[in-house]
Amino acid sequence: MEKNNYKIRPAALVLVAVAISLTAVFSGCTKESDLKQQRYEPDGFQGYSNTNPNLFKPYTTMSYQESVDYIHELLTSVKGISKQTLRFKGNEVLLDLIVTKQMGEEEMTRLQTETQQLLQRHLPEYQVRVTVDK
Repeated sequence: MEKNNYKIRPAALVLVAVAISLTAVFSGCTKESDLKQQRYEPDGFQGYSNTNPNLFKPYTTMSYQESVDYIHELLTSVKGISKQTLRFKGNEVLLDLIVTKQMGEEEMTRLQTETQQLLQRHLPEYQVRVTVDK
């Protein structure tokens, strides 16, 4: 049985290492990209959605505190609310709104409908119930 008598010289190893390093450095992004980052409107799924019914529902993987923070952020755009009380009952969101005394019945109904639609659109994993009082 013959034995190979190949010896790898240290200079050859260094040359190969330098060639690989230069290839890695110069093959990367060397100029700025013209592509712009795109952002999508928050949909309550935090960028994750799937039609597979065997996967966890978003409300089981998202904490209630994250949902509370998100709801408060959404409600900052709604005018006329003087106080809000938020409760969770499983996958149900119960939101009680207290509005300013000057608000009429029609405005209260409009506010209730708008708020319910806003939260339901952004948090589809919850059943949203909104009540409005003075």
